[in-house]
Amino acid sequence: MIKISREIFALTETGDIEDLKKALQHAIELEHSTIPPYLYAMYSLSGSGSVANQKIAATIMDIALEEMLHMLLVGNILKAIGSSPQVFSENFVPNYPSSLPGSVGSVVVPLKPFSRQVVKDIFMEIEAPENPLNFEIKEIAFTLEPPKTIGEFYGRIKKVFEEQGDAIITDTTGDTQPTSSFPVNMRITSAQKAIDAINVIVEQGEGTSTTPLFPDGDASPDNDHLAHFYRFAELVYGKIKKNPAPKPGDPPEKQFIYDSADPVSFDEQQVILLPDNPKSAQYAEGSDARALSDEFNRTYTRILKFIHQAFNTNPNRLDNAVNLMPMLSDTVARLMKIDLGNGKKAAPTFEFLP
Repeated sequence: MIKISREIFALTETGDIEDLKKALQHAIELEHSTIPPYLYAMYSLSGSGSVANQKIAATIMDIALEEMLHMLLVGNILKAIGSSPQVFSENFVPNYPSSLPGSVGSVVVPLKPFSRQVVKDIFMEIEAPENPLNFEIKEIAFTLEPPKTIGEFYGRIKKVFEEQGDAIITDTTGDTQPTSSFPVNMRITSAQKAIDAINVIVEQGEGTSTTPLFPDGDASPDNDHLAHFYRFAELVYGKIKKNPAPKPGDPPEKQFIYDSADPVSFDEQQVILLPDNPKSAQYAEGSDARALSDEFNRTYTRILKFIHQAFNTNPNRLDNAVNLMPMLSDTVARLMKIDLGNGKKAAPTFEFLP
């Protein structure tokens, strides 16, 4: 389970605006750090000939895009209180395998191809709620120890906005804040909008204490999506379904079950074998693998640069970042055609390369 360090938690407890700015910068780094591991697993499925694997890849891609939304929302909250999000630096990019920024004594997150074990041991741990709803897997109990989590960290940040209100908001128009096509209000112009954004981040990742679903804002609850933790849990334990016969007064844990008789289809034989935690330096100078790895990292670094500029100089630069993202997938597709001679294919390394 991901545990945020006491030093980082302490930044949310002083009531000091400068400490709050530091906490939010750590939150941006944390949100970003989940994206490369998710994308790496997704890439190992995206070129698969298996329709089932492509569906899992689409699920992981959806989650990665929502993590990007969370990163942008936190950045706009930071801008709203008068600070400048820092995205474009070598220290911003984790050296995988790595603990997530601001975490301590917890999960070491790698770049690894998709497997149910990676989902269970890494991805579910990243997204684990403070008090997960412990649904049954048919008749087998599924339990998780309640942790101190990313959600608790955000809860403390939210409390600062609840206590100090609009007095700490300096950007009351949001005109300098980058926005995109996500179906969420991204401009933070009041303490309440900051609180609403934090609720989106937490509930989209973890669900709530009463449901695994994240309301998508329309009038039909049947269209609500599972939160990230429970979407990953389905890949491991089977599809989440309404309990067909709940008893009156049953707690939320009894309202749903993991149906192990209806697993999410997955073809392990069709996963593209990628190396764990690759580095560009492992690819020979002058080789196609090295050239494509460098190309990927230059594009990835340019995306970070454009996001940094969107926060700090020109919000329209976010469009430049979004327009570069298909180039990453194209480069990966070419990389994964290169045989490394050890039964594995070349893969992206997610390294900072100006």
